[in-house]
Amino acid sequence: MCADLLRTFPLEMEDLLGTHNSVPAQTLLDSTLSRRWLCEEHLLPTQRMTGDFPLGAFPFSRSTCSPMSKGMELAQMSVQQLEETAKTLFTNDKGLLAMDESNPTCNKRFAQLGIPQTVEARRAYRELIVTTPRLGECIGGAILYDETIRQQTSDGTPFIKVLIEAGIIPGIKVDAGAKELAGHPGEKVTEGLDGLRDRLAEYAKMGARFAKWRAVITIGDGTPSWGSIQANAHALARYAALCQEAGLVPVVEPEVLMDGDHTLKQCYEATDEILRTVFSQLFAQRVKLEGMVLKPNMVLPGLACTQQQSVDEVADATVKCFLRAVPAAVPAIAFLSGGHPQNWLRLA
Repeated sequence: MCADLLRTFPLEMEDLLGTHNSVPAQTLLDSTLSRRWLCEEHLLPTQRMTGDFPLGAFPFSRSTCSPMSKGMELAQMSVQQLEETAKTLFTNDKGLLAMDESNPTCNKRFAQLGIPQTVEARRAYRELIVTTPRLGECIGGAILYDETIRQQTSDGTPFIKVLIEAGIIPGIKVDAGAKELAGHPGEKVTEGLDGLRDRLAEYAKMGARFAKWRAVITIGDGTPSWGSIQANAHALARYAALCQEAGLVPVVEPEVLMDGDHTLKQCYEATDEILRTVFSQLFAQRVKLEGMVLKPNMVLPGLACTQQQSVDEVADATVKCFLRAVPAAVPAIAFLSGGHPQNWLRLA
């Protein structure tokens, strides 16, 4: 049963140069999850400061009895627009086209194929993608890079206009990449919050309607640490709040990497803890869950693990984890599947 559920979830297919697609999943969203709500007055001082709430519990202010105070509420029209965008991205089983590889990443792939690593070569490559005939029949949204969102086709038409005319919603990658986390050897935190409000406002004026921020978590000896989980969850939540302030739907991506020899059980435990922490921080930052998209990892063993579970077992573990840790208000879940073995493609 769980395997059937997972088959409706999105999978991303990397092509030779790294661009990948995802097909959305909404099956989990019909499940109503019980949630315990705590008044802020009932939290310990340390819990208020760190967002370390009891599992399954989210805070609200006694004065408002709502996770978002009236003074900080988004305008009703803005909330409706966010919800509409989040749902439209995945209408009719469409998904996201992730063409947000950075210039260094794109150049690296070009070099492997003997392609010149120039601005024009990158532009021409991306033009091939955005002008693909009937692309809008299967793609609901395209995630762009800062250089890409400013580029045009050979006839001078902005990429954004080409996408919109094809019925595809433009999005933008806004994080500055994962950097070493001080005091936590082997762990990283995603940076890019400085100046983000202004950048989001600019992207919104250019026509972007959603954004993406990726946090990477590793499983190893003593990792992920609580400090790493908290730092990345807090950054994701602040990014998401800034996105919604600017009228953009945040794609929240807390990814547990497949690298390593960790077991499926270890991945389950790490993913469960990370998702709970992320959503606690999202509530703390007053993010409207109905106006966001979650982009998580599947629950599966590391690539170097000697015991590789079946597709059905991975499906069962993933669905169980999400039913326990993801609030039902989240309108869409989009999986990253790059790097998975070929036999995983049958889940799509």
